[in-house]
Amino acid sequence: MPLVVAPDAARTDGHLLAGLLTRHDVGLVHASPLVWARVAEHLGEAVGGRTALIGAEPAPSTLVRTLRALDADVHTVFPARGRWVLADGVPVAGLDADVVAPDGRRLPLGVRGELQLGTATGVLAHWRPDGSLHVHGPLDRQLTFGGTRVDLATVEDALTTHTDVVAAAVTLRPGAADLVAVVQAPAKPQLAADLARHAETVLPPRARPAWYLRVDVLPETAAHEVDRTAVAELAAAAGPPPEAPAEAAPDATTGAVVAMFAELLKRADVTPDTNFFASGGHSLLAAQLVQRIQKQTGVRLKLSAAFAHPTPAALAELITGSVR
Repeated sequence: MPLVVAPDAARTDGHLLAGLLTRHDVGLVHASPLVWARVAEHLGEAVGGRTALIGAEPAPSTLVRTLRALDADVHTVFPARGRWVLADGVPVAGLDADVVAPDGRRLPLGVRGELQLGTATGVLAHWRPDGSLHVHGPLDRQLTFGGTRVDLATVEDALTTHTDVVAAAVTLRPGAADLVAVVQAPAKPQLAADLARHAETVLPPRARPAWYLRVDVLPETAAHEVDRTAVAELAAAAGPPPEAPAEAAPDATTGAVVAMFAELLKRADVTPDTNFFASGGHSLLAAQLVQRIQKQTGVRLKLSAAFAHPTPAALAELITGSVR
């Protein structure tokens, strides 16, 4: 099979890539998840009947579904011992695969452990009942919060099921025990609140990001994979600065709502501009918030008001307007 090297422009132009696939009758295409996400919707029938390899990171389920809907034969792959290995199928011939516990014991079907291909790979995987492997991703992207294991790739996959999210990268905020999601999505005023509501429906509490940062394009390496170092640098800037300059004291209503935010979110860094849902809030806490507002101010707000006005300053303005 002849090798066709696509020009750099084809990494962002789906129409150009589709033309190359058709003109050269390409049977197999290999690209990173970021590249596939940018070009998939413009490939059309050109990718149908061809093998699409997604590597070297876990592929978002929405991306896999999109390509399969175009009749592509989709497989995710990852590099191990200098070779590409299917992450969603049987091990490549010639590679002796095992899934083992930290003490080296072989693990049974369905139990996650480190994939070994003669040597350790640093990759988390489990055996399926049909004898195939499912690879979850690098072990260093598995975190533990209060005894709960969180797979960052799974969190990213869940966020990409939101209609506005093209791609997502999730990391731990440096010096804190909360997650930051950097998302490639269009600029929308209520995006963080929308994503927080979405996360509440698709992720367990400990796996929900506390902060959301929107970018036009996710940072990437020369190999067109997510640049995790750059993502960590972005995450370090999440939340309020350690020493914010002195500001004028908020009015009494804003100050009262700030206090409610702080108590419900269990945070000491709430300001009049803190976004409730981007700071760990969810619909249950929002319901408690509007109840407390009614009890303290006499103003009855709908739950939707907390989503439409997610900061203390915005809610205080709404409350003040309601009592005039």
